[in-house]
Parts: sequence; C-alpha cells; structure tokens
Amino acid sequence: MPKRKLHYPDSVLQYMKELRKFMRFMTDWAEAVAKTMDIHPTDLWACIRLYDTKEMTAGDLAKTMGLTTGAMTTAIGRLERAGLARRETDPRDRRIVIVKPTKIPARIIAVRDELMTKIHPVFSHYTASELSRMVESTRKLAAIFEQEAARIKKATPKNKRRPIRNKRAR
Repeated sequence: MPKRKLHYPDSVLQYMKELRKFMRFMTDWAEAVAKTMDIHPTDLWACIRLYDTKEMTAGDLAKTMGLTTGAMTTAIGRLERAGLARRETDPRDRRIVIVKPTKIPARIIAVRDELMTKIHPVFSHYTASELSRMVESTRKLAAIFEQEAARIKKATPKNKRRPIRNKRAR
C-alpha cells in the first residue's frame, strides 16, 4: 500500500526554511567567533556546552558533541591551553575526568554583549507569555531533532557514519 503524502501548511514549511537558514548562519557566526579567538569551531561549541551545563564528564561531552573520546581529549587540551576550561578528577572515581569552564573571558563577553544588543530588539515587542511559548516551542523542536538524530545514528551502520570523502580531493 503506497504511503499517503502528508500535507504541511505553508506557514510550517516557511518556518522550517527560516529555521534551517538560522541554523546555518548561527554556525557561520560561531565559526567566525572561533576564528577571532584563534580556536577551532568544535572547541567553541564544546565551550558553549560547558557554560550551559557548568560541568560535564569528558565522556559525556564527547557523546553530546558526537566525537570520539580521543578527539574530545584533544579538544579539551586545546580548551585548557586557551584558558577556557579545566580538567578535574572525579573524587569518587579517579578514572573519570570532569571538565569545567573557566571564568568567561572578556573577549567572549564582548562578542556576546554585541550580539545580544542586536538580538534584543527582535524580541522586545513580545510579551513574557509569548516569549514563554516561543521558548517552549524551541525546546520541543530541539527534543525532536535530538531524538531524530539519535534514531538515525542508531539505524546507520557504524561503517557508514563517517562522511564520504572525495577521492580527488586527496
């Protein structure tokens, strides 16, 4: 039996298109910020995750970033050298490394403040209730993307998880 084609309202399709554009430009912004800080974009994303969570085990950070533990160890080393994070040993289990962000450097605060100055007018005309609904919708979308990414990764054979490289580019 053929699958029924689903119809999505134009407004939902337009919103998803704008969301994809937002995600692309946010990634471009993060890459530009990382470059000005002389760090790798992966390190900036790891740093942001650490500031959001306050601390994570190295293994959990690797998992959330989609990196191997070896690659995460290298990234954590770069974060330490840049003064953005520090490693601590878990007092209950010395085999576990806990990664904590350091004090937010002034250069990150300056970039964040400049961005927030430009973002604030976009949201300033919404009521607290409207903003709460937007936050809740964004949380739900994030959860859907998280679940779908996990589902796709689980269904993908391990030997297919790495990007295909163009042989001519070598």
